[in-house]
Amino acid sequence: MLSSPSVNSSLISKPEVTNQCFSYNFNLNTASIVEFNNTIKHIHIPIIVEKDWNKFNITEISKEAFKNSTIRTVHIPKDSYLLKIGFGAFNISLIAFISIPASVEEIDDEAFLECECLSKIIIPNDSHLKTIGKYALSLTKISEFTVPKHVTEIKEGTFDRCLDLTEIKFDEDSELKKICNNAFRYSSLNKINIPKSVVKLEDGCFNASHLHYVNVESGNPIYKNLIIKNCQYHSKLPISFKIANFIQTKQ
Repeated sequence: MLSSPSVNSSLISKPEVTNQCFSYNFNLNTASIVEFNNTIKHIHIPIIVEKDWNKFNITEISKEAFKNSTIRTVHIPKDSYLLKIGFGAFNISLIAFISIPASVEEIDDEAFLECECLSKIIIPNDSHLKTIGKYALSLTKISEFTVPKHVTEIKEGTFDRCLDLTEIKFDEDSELKKICNNAFRYSSLNKINIPKSVVKLEDGCFNASHLHYVNVESGNPIYKNLIIKNCQYHSKLPISFKIANFIQTKQ
């Protein structure tokens, strides 16, 4: 059984979130943030919320919960039960900073799309994150990002038009398999070290980026197709690829 009442201020650990609305799952004792109608700029999302003498673990920020909000920073405890940040959850908001706990497994499509003030995202090294959706971070101000170990695919447009993005890092034991079309389109990324786990780079995954340097281990299956399929920044600019100890320049 689900309900979506406003939460009483006495039931939440931080007063900043007293006007949030939750959806409750009484069978699983979980709660989702479904709406935020407030001009508060800095909030703390608690681990649990109480209703009718029951405690509910907050496991999801639901679809468009903070869309168009004036929120600036979001702090979530490290021991949070949060599992998902939903579709368009912060779309077109003024968020500038968020700390995402290790428990989160999915950032859905367009979660932070057009968050033009978002410049810093903290994700811990022990993150359980597996999915970052299409256009999830498109049109943000992030300048660097470390892709968590368990993410297997950088989806279409994930970093599209991130004009300030200059650095992408991967875990040494990255499980990344695929980088999709327009993943880094119009970014300022100029070099990237492709993890050894990657087996496919889709056509145009670096379209219109500033990419000039790609490092790939010689045993990687994308070795033969790398130069043919990627980096269409500008036909007049040289694009150098370092593949193991082999360097080739495409004019």
